[in-house]
Amino acid sequence: MKSFGFWLESEDKPDIEPLSIDVLLNFNLWCEPSSGAGRDLDFGFKLSRAVDSEDAGGHGSYSLPKHVDAFVLYCPFSLDKKHVFDLYDVLISSQSRVLGAVFNEKCKVTSSDSKPYASVEFPGGSNDGFTLCKIANSISIEDAPDDVPGCFIRIALPGNLPDGALYFRFRIKGPGISSLVQKYDSKDSPFNSAFSRVEIVDFRFNDYRTLPDCANNHVEAKHSSFRLNTMQAHFLLMADSGVDVDSGVTLKEKRLLEDGLWDDYLKVGHSASESKRFGRHSAASDFSNLVAWHWKKGDLAPVDGYRMYLKLRIHVCNFITIVKYLFYLFVITVSFDVAEKPVVDFLSMLVSFVVRLFGGDCR
Repeated sequence: MKSFGFWLESEDKPDIEPLSIDVLLNFNLWCEPSSGAGRDLDFGFKLSRAVDSEDAGGHGSYSLPKHVDAFVLYCPFSLDKKHVFDLYDVLISSQSRVLGAVFNEKCKVTSSDSKPYASVEFPGGSNDGFTLCKIANSISIEDAPDDVPGCFIRIALPGNLPDGALYFRFRIKGPGISSLVQKYDSKDSPFNSAFSRVEIVDFRFNDYRTLPDCANNHVEAKHSSFRLNTMQAHFLLMADSGVDVDSGVTLKEKRLLEDGLWDDYLKVGHSASESKRFGRHSAASDFSNLVAWHWKKGDLAPVDGYRMYLKLRIHVCNFITIVKYLFYLFVITVSFDVAEKPVVDFLSMLVSFVVRLFGGDCR
């Protein structure tokens, strides 16, 4: 799989002190083994001043839009704007507790209909507060150069955002996401009533090995108004509880998804017919038995990249093979039933003939 790419953009601003920026990355891959079309990929980006930074005004307030004009995500496959969904509204909903679940801490959200952002605070103090940004009207899709597959998702930063850390979260759908998961069936699977299917997740982010030069040049570019310091990545895979997951990376945690908590969140980007699968507290929901597998990696330099290789083993009941075997058994049974009387009559006639033949010789 080709790599995703991420970088920040800014015009040359030599009159301001450069800001050192840390980036928190959230990747959520919703992986339904039964339906490749049901796979979604959520991205979350938190931009904040580096913890050990003393630039751009010391330890006081700072304004990211003064230093950064936009952030860009390179996708290694083509997308339409209809395949990108801002998750702002569902995260700030008064009925939703998803934002607190994302950061594993109860949070307080303050928002206004007149402003395209919301203030998020964590009373427990385990996480620093930030501004959650509404980006639905700031997203644009640009085609990559002719010789490069994929596209660029560009999100502009409005200049009227509050000081401090900023957070963006959006979802990508479409056939390109399904290509993140490669399926491999055993060669003898057509003859087995049950077998193990292997699915490979090969996720790459800012990986210079598979990132096109045009994107890699942006990742490595230097800017006068800011510099990327470190990145911390959280990768979550949501898969059925019956799926075995192998990874060479140490697992941070795994848990069953909380019942009813994620229903509205999962509906984003799905049609009305698809959303029926996410009925609140529905035992028949496809997501009622999902396990979240969580991996974490910190202190990444932007040029280091991030890679996640996972092997999923799925136990499959091959109903087609079972039906074939039942059909063959039916055909054999019917054939024996149809052929039984002629064969018995023939054998009876043959025995009678032999008896008459040898019985006459004895007399």
